[in-house]
Amino acid sequence: MTSLRNSLSYYRPVAALLLGATLLFVGQGVFLILTPLKLAEHGYSTVIISAVGSAYFAGIMTGAWFGDRVVRAFGNVRAYGGFIALIMCAALPLAFFENAITWAAFRFLHGWAAAGAFLAIESWLHAATPNSWRGRVIGAYTALTLVGLGAGQLLINVFGPARVQAINMGAMLFALSIIPVMLSKANAPPLKGMAHRSPVGIYRHSPVAASGCVAAGLLMGAFWSLGPVFASAAGMSAGGVSVFMATVISGGLSLVWLIGRISDRIDRRLVIALSGAAGCAICIFIVQFELVTLARLWPFAFAYGGVIFSLYPLSVSHAADFVLPEEDMLEVTRSLLLANGFGTAMGPMFAGEAFTLLGQEGFFMSAAVVCAGIAFLAIARTTVRPPAAAELRKPFVHVPETTPAGLSMDPRIEDVQQELAFSQDAETKTEVASAEG
Repeated sequence: MTSLRNSLSYYRPVAALLLGATLLFVGQGVFLILTPLKLAEHGYSTVIISAVGSAYFAGIMTGAWFGDRVVRAFGNVRAYGGFIALIMCAALPLAFFENAITWAAFRFLHGWAAAGAFLAIESWLHAATPNSWRGRVIGAYTALTLVGLGAGQLLINVFGPARVQAINMGAMLFALSIIPVMLSKANAPPLKGMAHRSPVGIYRHSPVAASGCVAAGLLMGAFWSLGPVFASAAGMSAGGVSVFMATVISGGLSLVWLIGRISDRIDRRLVIALSGAAGCAICIFIVQFELVTLARLWPFAFAYGGVIFSLYPLSVSHAADFVLPEEDMLEVTRSLLLANGFGTAMGPMFAGEAFTLLGQEGFFMSAAVVCAGIAFLAIARTTVRPPAAAELRKPFVHVPETTPAGLSMDPRIEDVQQELAFSQDAETKTEVASAEG
């Protein structure tokens, strides 16, 4: 009982922030499923739906890297309130417009403002959490992210995607997320600048990690933008579509930690390769045997979720194994997040073209190509570079695919900084001893 009370004491200062983040992600989940279904209802092609999805993720990527200027200028509390207001201004007009270009513009604004809101909360969580507890907090935050997104998928069944009330419900959730954040007693920190390496540099550091993050983005962008379209084209009702989406998310929530723990014991590239091969096999199996009914599809959808949600944290963990003490791991992980954001923005367009050329089977066939590609690269690299030495390997952490501020909570970053500080201190003592001698 005492240990439980001590554990809860660490979460208590950030409980309000976690609650606000969960409400925000539930609202995000509502609009992620509502947008493609509404556009399909208006008669737009898969290519147009993909383009609107790409606009949203382009907004997320842009906001994640430039929204920090707003947070630094106005502080976390006011910036969060302003970003939520922008999200609502981008979400509510969707009830009044049917033009795809207008929708793309509003979805870009929504993504940009959402990334800013994530930045405000994640940098706040980082500052309010002691170093020894960051691993648990980032795990809770990432889990609540998936729970919120999954709940949003199911919540769409309250009114159905075709009704205006669904948009109003999502906007209401965004508004509610402000209340716990405003009432939080945790001190809001100043946000530092966000330098990062070049994409070429990070690829040279770890080709598998960089490519894995891009592949994860391609798969996730396609899933969020076209997953509902695939399920609807397969004949599922709106309720079936939401259950399909929630099942994939549940697979990610349930299997990522298991896959991550396995990767702590063997060469992570083998786990990435096996995950990619499993994802490819699942996709081909679904297409080959036409598993389009929810009853036949759900176990494969669950397993597919484990693959696509684990690929990004596996890739980041692989890169972390090769970060030397004198290197800045935060720069490495931020660059990997940028690679992931690029893939997420491109994913809907890539899968959309396959959907147009091959029909609904194109959704999983395009995913099979991505999974096969990363599996082949990971296996090929095991013949070129030996695995990281056991003493340099760092534990798997399920990092969020949101903003660079969220990556700052990664406890492995503190480990590297501590190693660097220890190394510098040792060098200083050596120099002093030499001078005294």
